[in-house]
Amino acid sequence: MRPTRDRKFLICNFSSLATTNGDAVFSSKLVKAIESLQAVTYQNEWKTPILPKETNLEARTRFNEICWIPLRNLKRFFRMLQAADVIHLNPFNFSDILISCVLMLMGKKTIFTMHANIHFKFRETVKILENIRFLICFNFHALAVDRVAFVTRAQQQAFLRYCPWKRTVRRKAVVILNAIESGRILDRKTRLDSSLSVLFVGRLERVKGIHDLMHAAKQVEREDIFFFVAGRGDLAPDASVSAKISFLGSVPNEELDAVYDRSDILIVPSYTESFSIVILEAMSRGLAILSSDLPCIREFLQEGRNAYFFPAGDVEAMTAKLLKLHRDRQDLARIGENNLWDARKFTVENQARQYHRLYEELASHD
Repeated sequence: MRPTRDRKFLICNFSSLATTNGDAVFSSKLVKAIESLQAVTYQNEWKTPILPKETNLEARTRFNEICWIPLRNLKRFFRMLQAADVIHLNPFNFSDILISCVLMLMGKKTIFTMHANIHFKFRETVKILENIRFLICFNFHALAVDRVAFVTRAQQQAFLRYCPWKRTVRRKAVVILNAIESGRILDRKTRLDSSLSVLFVGRLERVKGIHDLMHAAKQVEREDIFFFVAGRGDLAPDASVSAKISFLGSVPNEELDAVYDRSDILIVPSYTESFSIVILEAMSRGLAILSSDLPCIREFLQEGRNAYFFPAGDVEAMTAKLLKLHRDRQDLARIGENNLWDARKFTVENQARQYHRLYEELASHD
């Protein structure tokens, strides 16, 4: 066993670390915070810059599965796996199962962080197939790895409903919350505009509630409320839905804070979430949160202090809470100030200490 100071840890991620995907943002924070942690990423679809300590394998992919990795990069990948004492996986796909099988043959210590929930809220074929893939991949890794990290207790409980080996998962499980960089937390938010700016950040798809948001925007079209949508997806940016909606497209990570700073409310109309990093980003910039009432979000946000909640899919309730905040700017400011304070409980430094302690614990056991 290597001395502690010489141990090497490796985190594996499907998308390049500079993308706005939640798991990529998660991994990039840990890589920056833990000196002995390197990253390997499989593909870079959006051609983002490769970050320091990141190796990208330039894999060709189809349906988010690895089809081909150049031989030179494949050899480099195996050298990195061999050199690492602990490998941290963020699996979503069948490709990850193959990689994990290789790691078992190599006798490597592994940890798996779950970033998504299994849900069958919608009956579209693509979504059903995607969740079947999650079901198989997550359950395989729950058996194969040494530790399973959940981002909330509610996420762990939700997964156990779809898991046949509950006792094994409970034995391996740890809960480590998502985090925000302390340097991104404002001391105070300045509000200059009398109009209300409402921001949505995420994938433009039904499960994220984007269609419900557009219906709500239509209902308050006569009010001085403007909506800004940051993200990409299958939804066509059709401004005719409401003249008050502006589609910003995919916003690079380094430009997101400027978008938050022009906004008053982050709206999260999702039908399912694990622990949205977007919420922490918005809290760190002093926004009030208006969110679907989901167990994972209730676990770290308090109604009336950090957020107001509405039943997922209830456009009327969403609209009512939105109008309440629009008409009560003192309440809006109070919640924003609470969020600036409470965001300090979710720092990357604390998260990184917990993961680093877990890496060292795994590396210390043969």
